[in-house]
Amino acid sequence: MRKAGARGSIVLLALITFSGLLVGAYAQTTLPPGHPPVGKGEPTPPIPGPPPGSGSGSHGLTWTAPSGRTKETPSTPMRRAQ
Repeated sequence: MRKAGARGSIVLLALITFSGLLVGAYAQTTLPPGHPPVGKGEPTPPIPGPPPGSGSGSHGLTWTAPSGRTKETPSTPMRRAQ
């Protein structure tokens, strides 16, 4: 029984070693052409918000409320309905 356990341990150790060699062989040390730099650099600017008045009036989202729905005033301007 000891021989089978020892063989299994040797096979497992060989597989772990071999997989580490494969990963090291395929490790990329440089970025491909055209790839943006990685790491700490200049912070990206924030995404600008929508212009004032967009999403309202003729550009607003409209729908028909289900029958029996209780209409409430939205708690924030971010909501269209509640």
